Amino acid sequence: MRTTEVLGALQPHMHDALGDLAVVGRLPETCDELLVATVEPADPGRGTLVIVPKAELGPAIAVKESALAHPDGLLAHILHGLGARREVPVGWGRAKLRKLTVFVPETHLEELRAALTSAGAGRIGHYSDCTFAVHGEGTFRPGAGARPFLGGEGELARVAEARLEAVYPPYAERAILAAMRLAHPYEEIAYDLLELRNPDPTYGALRLADIEPAPLDAVLQQVLAASESNAMFVCDGAAGRIVRRVAIVGRTKVPRVLAASDPDLVIARHMPPHVAETLHRSGVHIVELHDLERCAMRHLARRLRQVASVPVRDASEGLVWRSYRNPGNIARC
Repeated sequence: MRTTEVLGALQPHMHDALGDLAVVGRLPETCDELLVATVEPADPGRGTLVIVPKAELGPAIAVKESALAHPDGLLAHILHGLGARREVPVGWGRAKLRKLTVFVPETHLEELRAALTSAGAGRIGHYSDCTFAVHGEGTFRPGAGARPFLGGEGELARVAEARLEAVYPPYAERAILAAMRLAHPYEEIAYDLLELRNPDPTYGALRLADIEPAPLDAVLQQVLAASESNAMFVCDGAAGRIVRRVAIVGRTKVPRVLAASDPDLVIARHMPPHVAETLHRSGVHIVELHDLERCAMRHLARRLRQVASVPVRDASEGLVWRSYRNPGNIARC
């Protein structure tokens, strides 16, 4: 199968915050299988499209932190396993929301609205199909060579139109514009794209979530089940502290905003000693998933199997330890 066709189906599931794929090297023209790995293989084989977190030689797709920070990535999956009641990405590196404004005949308003929201527009928090429409009159005069939906060449047309607005995350822009063009009746569509100051509430490598209050041991079992980690290190915080708010970090560097978020439990790949000391003194429980990247790539492989038109092979490798806890001790293992 042609690689461009395979990538078209995969792009919505492993893009970065702006909807892009990082392609390293020249990809094969045809693709017979996908290979999801933690490091670039020496000889992937002809017709194999390699997907790794980072790539230097290629050919490969480097998903970077997408396997973790994507709205369907591992971080959100772990919080979903904890039964998060309210989840929000915070911190650095987040893209800004965008807004689409499009003018459409009132006769096609509902059809266009449905197409845009189905493609990912109009989602705000736990709400979907969030749009706003203002009704008015639009005018246009078709010129020579035009094929107007309404009116004739050289004649001024006056049409009852609606101005339809909806916000969307930048990674959904391609799909939304494609849906708009299919559903809109005009030959030339009048629309605006604006970048807002509002941060994207769906994509992020640092996430906070409120969960149903639970003892640490119960939460740890849920984290293990969702992540399938083989390398968990647990440092107990304050004795008997119930977990109500969870922070999960997908990047190596842990931002200062973490402490200000007042979490009861912090989950990270690695906790810098000075940050661990500060959190420990505050009684915060700390969980390090040292194989977090490997777990994220395994989760990505599962997701891609659901949408890929070619076989997906999981060759992600990571640490194989037994899970253990070290109560009251923040020393590195």
